[in-house]
Amino acid sequence: VVISALFTLLSFSSPPGAGLWPLHNIINACITIAMARAIQLPQLSNIIIALTGLTIYDFIAVIGTRQFTDGGASIMESVAKAKMGLVTSESTSTIIDSSTATITGVSPSFDPFHSFFEGITSSWTNIFSANSWRPGLFEVGVGGHVSDVLGLADVLFPALLTSWALRFDSSQLLKEDKSKGSVTTTSTFSAALNGFLLGCFLCEIFQTGQGQPALVYIVPSSLLAVTISGFWNKNLREMWEFGAQSEPIES
Repeated sequence: VVISALFTLLSFSSPPGAGLWPLHNIINACITIAMARAIQLPQLSNIIIALTGLTIYDFIAVIGTRQFTDGGASIMESVAKAKMGLVTSESTSTIIDSSTATITGVSPSFDPFHSFFEGITSSWTNIFSANSWRPGLFEVGVGGHVSDVLGLADVLFPALLTSWALRFDSSQLLKEDKSKGSVTTTSTFSAALNGFLLGCFLCEIFQTGQGQPALVYIVPSSLLAVTISGFWNKNLREMWEFGAQSEPIES
């Protein structure tokens, strides 16, 4: 507890770019693990529906809101930059201006999208205006500058699938142990992790210099990897039915 408190105080007292990004990532990882253990969906069908909806939301929030901002920066990208201390309160609050009215052909005072997104941006700017670190971004620093960032939610939501895969593998091991007296390693959890890594790699490959909806790459690759694992192990039916009646196994 003392070590955790010291790490947290040190992180929150350090300004962005102070070179403590490994410590920041440890705290973000602890938050993610705690939340992933609390949010456990029992069935694969529920996880697929949830991840599909979250992926669509991520795409709209990152790509879909660019047309309502000045310079093509989405709302999500503006929030991420504010967390990293890369924008000031004044620059972020003016990210949406009368250029929106040029597109729609109406006065800014009568543009519903203008006032809606300006209100969202201003609210988040006020939260992150202080020059201190805020949890929520996994980051990598090179030469004193942030080179890559990944949102905490982009790790948390795919963890719904990886934690389910770990519980499924545990159930398979227990079943084999009772029936044969031996334990055979299953690979659903490894497949989910490898799919996550592939999604992160695709984020780098298709980087455009602007904020990217990471879930668009991570979720399909993770689901595809788990599906391939099911085909390989010939247990797709068991994967689909797992969690319908049985109690979840602690992961």
